[in-house]
Amino acid sequence: ANKIIEKTILAARAREAARKARELTRRKGALDTANLPGKLADCAEKDPSLCELYIVEGESAGGSAKQARDRNFQAILPIKGKILNVEKARLDKILSNEEIGTIISALGTGIGEDFDISKLRYHKIIIMADADVDGCHIRTLLLTFFYRQFPKLIEEGYIYIAQPPLYRLKRKDIEEYIHTEKQMNDIILKLGLQNIKFYKGKKEYTDKDTEKIINSLIELEKISASLEKKGISFADYISYIDEKKKKYPLYKIVKDNKSIFIMDDDELSKYSDEELEPIEIFEAYEIEKIGNEFLKLDLSIKNYLNNNEKENFILVNKETGQKITCSNLKNSYEEIKKIATKGIHIQRYKGLGEMNPEQLWESTMDPAKRTLIKITLEDAVEADRIFTILMGEDAQPRREFIQEYAHQVKNLDI
Repeated sequence: ANKIIEKTILAARAREAARKARELTRRKGALDTANLPGKLADCAEKDPSLCELYIVEGESAGGSAKQARDRNFQAILPIKGKILNVEKARLDKILSNEEIGTIISALGTGIGEDFDISKLRYHKIIIMADADVDGCHIRTLLLTFFYRQFPKLIEEGYIYIAQPPLYRLKRKDIEEYIHTEKQMNDIILKLGLQNIKFYKGKKEYTDKDTEKIINSLIELEKISASLEKKGISFADYISYIDEKKKKYPLYKIVKDNKSIFIMDDDELSKYSDEELEPIEIFEAYEIEKIGNEFLKLDLSIKNYLNNNEKENFILVNKETGQKITCSNLKNSYEEIKKIATKGIHIQRYKGLGEMNPEQLWESTMDPAKRTLIKITLEDAVEADRIFTILMGEDAQPRREFIQEYAHQVKNLDI
């Protein structure tokens, strides 16, 4: 009897899902816009091969995008909050979700057995979300949705990711949008090399060696921030480094409210009988690489934070001849950034809503200037894998993933 009841429930759910799917694709003409109150701002063009649909995170950014767009061929569909996690949801539940229902209606293809790719209304479907952790989550949710429910759209190359900028740089009358941290660091490096000479005491470094030093300091800034997020003081960490023996701590444990840094697995095994949770320091390998590079340049990684008692670091501004004395390498890098960016207005965007319509068009929506990433099936499979790790029930893979990639994250807005 239980099996009969179960089959009856499943059949009812299937009928309900089919009914909702038909409702979502029933259109008057090209699209019944009454089904999309205040949501879709459609474009004038009716040829799908010329049309773009921007799925935009947030009502505020959606409003700016509607003002910024080219109404001839760009449609805007704002979505609020995070959409339903479709990984384990039943089809009838998926179709009941307002945001997902709106997307399905806008696409026009139907879903499941009713899917017909010839009815697709836009041949560029562009996901546009913030560059922060929430935006990344929304992009992953949407990619998982398309991968699970509309794989054909990915196979045909119709799904794209917009690349909003992280920074806007203004120098005199020139404006430039920067989309990655690497681009930003490259600009600081280039301008820094143009404008400064670097000394340790009386030792002058060549431009080539100065470039190596600045690149290493950029990496150390990221690593230091990554360790601090894990509750590891970088000052404490470097105090345990033995550069001559090339020993860099691989673990940290807390025993009796005291931090203990551990060099290797053999040393860690001495604490195996105690109920301690070691924090693995994946960054140690990168720190060691930088430390070895510093030794070749007659520098010490300990000078990143510790004052150099014997010789100060000196920066000479090539343009003005001004000398700046710095007590450690971190302080030196901060001064290099000041010199490199003097006269430049730098604006960091924490979200799409911080850009006005003109800036959003110039940086992210203008086909002549924008950067789009076309999503392949391999990308979607990887997004689905990562989503399963981060949102699944098994905590261990999630912990390993976060530990492995945390050091690559900068300016995390939570």
